Amino acid sequence: MISTLHLSFDPDLPTWLLSLCALVGILTVFLVRTPVHTSATTRALLRGIRMCLVATALVMIAGPTWTRSQTQTRTDVVPVLLDHSGSMAIQDTLEGRRIDAVQAAADQLVTGAKSSRHFEWYGFSDTLEPLRTRSDGRPFLPEPAGGPTQIGVAIESALDRVVDLPVSGLILMTDGRGPLSIATAALRQRGVGVWVVPIGDSDPPADIRIAKVSAPAGAFADDPVPIDIQLDRSDEDGTSHSQSILIKLTDVEDGRLLESSRHQITPGGTVRESLSVLPELPGRARWLLEIVSADKTVVSELIEVEIHDRPMRVLYLEGRPRVLYRFLGPMLTRERSIDVSILLQSADEHAAPEGNTPIRRLPAGGDELDPFDLILIGDVDPRGFTESQLSDLREHVLEGAGLLWIPGSGVPAEHWIDTPLAGLLPVSPSTDRVVTSGSMQLSPEGESLGLALPDVTPIEWAHAPEAGRPQARALLEMYTHEGRRTPGLLLMPAGRGRSAWLATDDVWRWPSEANHGSRLLLSIARLLSREVAPEEPVLRVKPDPALGRTVSITLQGVDHVEGGDPLIVQVHDERGVLREEVALTRDASGRLYQGQWKPMSSGQRSLQLSIQDHLVHHDTQVHPGVQEDMRLGADIEELRRLAEQSGGSIADMSELGQLLGQLPHRSREVTTSFSEGPALSWPLWLVFTALAGAEWALRRWSSLA
Repeated sequence: MISTLHLSFDPDLPTWLLSLCALVGILTVFLVRTPVHTSATTRALLRGIRMCLVATALVMIAGPTWTRSQTQTRTDVVPVLLDHSGSMAIQDTLEGRRIDAVQAAADQLVTGAKSSRHFEWYGFSDTLEPLRTRSDGRPFLPEPAGGPTQIGVAIESALDRVVDLPVSGLILMTDGRGPLSIATAALRQRGVGVWVVPIGDSDPPADIRIAKVSAPAGAFADDPVPIDIQLDRSDEDGTSHSQSILIKLTDVEDGRLLESSRHQITPGGTVRESLSVLPELPGRARWLLEIVSADKTVVSELIEVEIHDRPMRVLYLEGRPRVLYRFLGPMLTRERSIDVSILLQSADEHAAPEGNTPIRRLPAGGDELDPFDLILIGDVDPRGFTESQLSDLREHVLEGAGLLWIPGSGVPAEHWIDTPLAGLLPVSPSTDRVVTSGSMQLSPEGESLGLALPDVTPIEWAHAPEAGRPQARALLEMYTHEGRRTPGLLLMPAGRGRSAWLATDDVWRWPSEANHGSRLLLSIARLLSREVAPEEPVLRVKPDPALGRTVSITLQGVDHVEGGDPLIVQVHDERGVLREEVALTRDASGRLYQGQWKPMSSGQRSLQLSIQDHLVHHDTQVHPGVQEDMRLGADIEELRRLAEQSGGSIADMSELGQLLGQLPHRSREVTTSFSEGPALSWPLWLVFTALAGAEWALRRWSSLA
């Protein structure tokens, strides 16, 4: 800044009146009479003094003032508009969300510009507000919220805020779309160019989410590990046609492709797929599940399974040497990946025990039962065991072991009533079971869990229960000759373990050359022996909630809740205030709780549900009014036209350094003047008084002379 001091005039009279006073003064000088006997020299001297008097008076009337002028350079500013609307929460890539890309770009601008540019930071969605900055100049960008994205309103508001400043150019980072007529008019009126950094994919893949991935926590070598996958696609991802997706599973350690499959998924649709992986090495297997759409990875999830370097341990309890016993015992003993111990209830005490690891009595307590991964109960009379022994078996299953029931015709089911194991039967012991025959088929869930396909040859003997327990689901279904459909294999959770019930022991009748019976029984045994991954209760909201729109709330991972239906979900706002309550009831499958929620206000919401002292919560954002398009990225061509029409350009994230070089410099010098008070007041009065005295004295002297 440069400062100078100079003399200026600030008259109280208008210019025309000041000019008139000057004319009157000059005429007075020449028209005032002078004695005739006065010499020419005296007359000239009097006129000179009078002219000085008039001049001094005119100067005094003109108001001489000391004025200080300061000249400074006004640096141009660069308004930067950062989009933080709700759609910025979308994760286009595995690296992060759109909002994270905006924050990284803003930080890069500050680093690249150093002190050569002055940024004015603004955030916007449907409104515009200034952003706070850190000590190094980087902006604080809030979490995505609000919408729809109003680019035109944001640009117009930003230009109004810097109307008195020289603007170099405006930088816009957004994933929004047109129309942009308001922005074009505002930029043209101010003569300012906009440089656009589009955020998001202009051709985004479908909005696909991994709704569920089921994989065991542990398995055995040579044990094909099933992975059950459910994918959901939003019905609001901006497209109306089905899209091809690739489901692929790769080994994290070496990048090998393990399994893959292709599907078509429609808006609002669901895809279910089951992959099977045969692990090669023991230890912790780490597999990456990726969903690829339009050659882009939409979403991924890491799957970890502990592969045990030991055979599967099976304890087989049988009542009598029925046909299944003579078929199943040798089959398990021959299988290299299985170590079986067999206890035949009716065997003579001198008979040689069978199996890879022979036993002569039922293992007692946790220490002896701990090695066994699967308890297989055949046509066993529970009266042959003590209540303590049956309680030990029950506790072992509840702690994570598998239990497979293969009943026969020798022991009535009613014998299990009032025993410790009665609660682990997938069918009630008191349920009437009609003997029937028919063919076995896998249910969709049985296929997803990797069970081997049964033979199409009808079996001649099977139980046909009226129904299974509410939490049991059918993995095999029997189609009887009478046209009925009845469960062939029921599976239900039992604490940390699982219990299954096979309706028939007639699988030995299937042709031996195809080994249908062996493969099916082995696949059931492996399924039950794998460690079950703990399923945590999860609340989900679908689709993304918006004000006044009904959405579905589901609770997964809960098999039984004391007290029954309904479960109450409390909806709290960001201040913890209870806003609404939603009732969830168990659906027809018995595996989900569902309820409908119609948000009556917008903003951040926390859904909370207490289940047996365990708090389940889910945070979500309720969008106001009509929700903006939550999937599509920026309209590159529309934004390019906006930039070019205003004199700017479009740049991607890798061109931010060039963008700063394209911005014009519009700094200008501004001079400011201000008065420091009157100048020469008393000296002028002294001069005026002296001149007046001199004129009077000279006139008197000339008259006397």
